[in-house]
Amino acid sequence: MSNQNNCSLKWSQTMGGSLRKNGRLRSIAQAILLRMTSLPARGLRKIGISRAEAARIDLDSIRIPDTTAARDAFELCTEASVPFLINHCVRTYLWGALLAANDRLQYDEELFYVASLLHDLGLTDTCRRNGKCNCFAEEGAQAALQFAQGHQWPEPRQQALTNAIYLHLNNQVTIREGMEAHLLHAGASLDVIGARYGEIHAQDRIKVLDQFPRVGFKARMIDLMKNEAETRPESRAGYLVGIGLNRMIRAAPFAD
Repeated sequence: MSNQNNCSLKWSQTMGGSLRKNGRLRSIAQAILLRMTSLPARGLRKIGISRAEAARIDLDSIRIPDTTAARDAFELCTEASVPFLINHCVRTYLWGALLAANDRLQYDEELFYVASLLHDLGLTDTCRRNGKCNCFAEEGAQAALQFAQGHQWPEPRQQALTNAIYLHLNNQVTIREGMEAHLLHAGASLDVIGARYGEIHAQDRIKVLDQFPRVGFKARMIDLMKNEAETRPESRAGYLVGIGLNRMIRAAPFAD
């Protein structure tokens, strides 16, 4: 593997989910870029970088899919996850959808919603494989694959779902890697470290957080990432913790 940022579920199954040294330099550069996107707008202006102004988007215009798969994915998420992680998954969808509205991006609502709800299943006791896998995102992707197969999704749609979940832990996910993958990464990054925070209007942020509060998210996510780093140090999570992920979580522009 020459580029961790481009690794996929297929790569992980070959490499066991471990991040090898020859992919780390590019990852450092991408992590710096991602950190810069989470800076306050004033800080960005000081170093000559501009960012889009936040536009007001009516949160009620963001549709929650009401398909069988969407309802079943929510049920699976709530059965497997604790409240802080459930709310994180729903916020990931809402943040991603708001960013998509700002950027005028079209996406598959059901696919993105299901991916958002299932993207952290690998952090739950239900899906963790007790050391048989070296990446929680791969565990979540495999669980999502079983879900998609059970709902008889066609193979390309299964692949889009599993790759979105696997890729969300990368430092950057472009639209070329899949629109839903791009939005899943954007929504999760905003919720975890505040990336692109300033592109969401303050009133929209308040409404999302009122409906789906963080309930101590920072401390609990930091504990989960510490555990990942200790038990699977060669994983992407372990590597990201090593270069300061938990400090970025603490510094995110949210109260908790």
